[in-house]
Amino acid sequence: MLDDEDAYLHLGTTGWLACLTQTDPIGDMPVGTIFRLAGIIAGKTLQVAPVLNAGNILQWALTLVGHRPGEDCAEYFRMAAAEVQGVTVPDGLLFVPYLHAERCPVELPAPRGALLGVTGATTRAQILLAVLEGAALSLRWCAELLGMEKVGLLKVVGGGARSEAWLRMIADNLNVSLLVKPDAHLHPLRGLAALAAVELEWSHSIQDFLREADLREPASNILHPQPCDEGRRRRKFERFKQCVETLGRLD
Repeated sequence: MLDDEDAYLHLGTTGWLACLTQTDPIGDMPVGTIFRLAGIIAGKTLQVAPVLNAGNILQWALTLVGHRPGEDCAEYFRMAAAEVQGVTVPDGLLFVPYLHAERCPVELPAPRGALLGVTGATTRAQILLAVLEGAALSLRWCAELLGMEKVGLLKVVGGGARSEAWLRMIADNLNVSLLVKPDAHLHPLRGLAALAAVELEWSHSIQDFLREADLREPASNILHPQPCDEGRRRRKFERFKQCVETLGRLD
């Protein structure tokens, strides 16, 4: 990331949402769950929202389609993706994804996962999709804390970028287009490579190295959010936050 308001999302077992600003890296944090790092470019600061419930939540969801510890996940991801095709999450069905302690958007020292609104008509596919939605709603909350309203394109890196169903849910709930590289799982290495290239005088600057790397890459995939009733989505997001805050108060 090179310019102000650039942002990216790392989806691994855990993950984080980050955006670049000119904020003083040692200044006061906007909220206690956000932290700052010096950017790779002088004068830039990276604001980071770290999440402990990310790809590990999807891995748990795979148990709903028969995955067992130690088995290869790839086939089960395909099964889950096929099952949720064309499915929507009912308004009343809500998944709170904190199956582990959490750092952001809220600090939870103990797991507080929950599935709310299940009825006799609820299907396994709806539950699978609700899991993806819950993880996306958590990221939307992080984006709100980071003040990412001006971000028009969110870069996605990490192994979780291979799940198109999850990416679509994130794009829709954050209402932002996602830029997904073919080798997204390798992109966390680019910053390190840029620093080494400049130190070894293989490139004049970090900016030159990263722009040259972009030119050499295969075409990227851009996922746009689907048209929706934003008022309806906002109401579900607010209900999600209320549920999380209520669960957080439980002993």
